[in-house]
Amino acid sequence: NMYRIGDHLIAHYLFEDDQLVTDETGTHRLTNSGVSEITDRFGNQNSAAHFDGDSDYMKADNHADFNGDSLTISAWVKINKSFSGNGTNVIVHKPYTSHSGEYYQWGLYVEGDEYHTHDDKFTFGISEGLSNGAGITLEPDEVVGHWLHLTGVLDETAGEARFYLNGQLVARNETDITIDQFDTNVFFGKQGNLDRSIDHTPMDLDDVRIYN
Repeated sequence: NMYRIGDHLIAHYLFEDDQLVTDETGTHRLTNSGVSEITDRFGNQNSAAHFDGDSDYMKADNHADFNGDSLTISAWVKINKSFSGNGTNVIVHKPYTSHSGEYYQWGLYVEGDEYHTHDDKFTFGISEGLSNGAGITLEPDEVVGHWLHLTGVLDETAGEARFYLNGQLVARNETDITIDQFDTNVFFGKQGNLDRSIDHTPMDLDDVRIYN
């Protein structure tokens, strides 16, 4: 598989058949805070997760599986509207213990098109820490209301971050990947160390896979 680092699927979330919180591997069950079920990209009802962008989120408890030296995250994501957010809105991430210092352990992010520094475009990316990663900028008409398949790779051995959009490699950044390990949970749809409305992401999410 061109995406993955290692063959160890540590968590897999399908959000279907009234099983929003189920990890298909059986290990990392989610806690749900307000997220509802919605139609997936195939038109199947109750087969994806809907985040309102105001207060909804989900989380998985901290575990050694999430603290590897390298990481791959893939997800189907549909952003539901233009938004400003906080500049680094979470699809899936593992934060630092507070919104300071290191800020983040790793994550898959979206920057809203109405965020004040970003010139009416969306940016998607993977990062380790605050800014060490790779990503792509897209126009709103390419994003809003469209299912996108996002894959981010943090590859310590190769010394690079890679980002794929709909199966195509669109960004590669040669960089020193050193993933810190913090005693924090994994969050879906919100910053794990902030709790304002703007720290939540207005999206639908499906088929999230995390490998180490």
